[in-house]
Amino acid sequence: MAEKINAENPEWTSEEGRVGAVVLKKIHQTLRSGASLPWEVQELFIGSGPNDNTRWRPEEEEIAVVVLKKIEQTQERNARIPGRVYEAHLRTKKNISTEIALFNGRGELYLARRPSLSEVPTEPYPGKLHIPGVLHMRNEINYAAYRRLLHEEHLIIDSPAELPDPDVTLEVWDEKRGYYLAQVYVVEGTDGECATTSLQGAFFSKDAMPWDELIPTHRDEIVKAAFEAYRAAR
Repeated sequence: MAEKINAENPEWTSEEGRVGAVVLKKIHQTLRSGASLPWEVQELFIGSGPNDNTRWRPEEEEIAVVVLKKIEQTQERNARIPGRVYEAHLRTKKNISTEIALFNGRGELYLARRPSLSEVPTEPYPGKLHIPGVLHMRNEINYAAYRRLLHEEHLIIDSPAELPDPDVTLEVWDEKRGYYLAQVYVVEGTDGECATTSLQGAFFSKDAMPWDELIPTHRDEIVKAAFEAYRAAR
């Protein structure tokens, strides 16, 4: 099966995507169990073969190494990883996110809405609300991630010449995406409602927050910490 995967080509076929997701599931199962990855897989691993067993067969090792090489090549060229491979890869490593807690002049917090399954079939939290954020790419520094977030979420706020330390730093566990370090920047938009051109979100006061509609990590930790940091800075 490994010979069907072209590790040097950042473009993914549907078969490569299927195999990649299964291999990464096995890596996730191995790490969660506390077992050791095969040496060659561990060497390539940056951050389940044909079954969920954490013991690795030689053919599974071979497939995993090729899949990880292909992921590495794809990331190196800033190309797109297929959705289910991307989601599976997130769970096998600790990630870093940059989040912007954008408040308007009334102290309301902007929340963006995740796409639906019809829009993105691999979306882990369809239709849920969250503070705008991005997970860092493999070689992306904090400032680059911050700038990319402004662009992708259509946030109309000034980008500082030098990025300060985050206002909030949290280590969180997401049921579907694993562990990540959330770096939250608290910003007050000077134009209130005009601080974003996105139609996929809205501003909410803490009292009117639709808590049941939030992604769990944002509901339980990130949003509450953002409000506390906002109040402390005023």
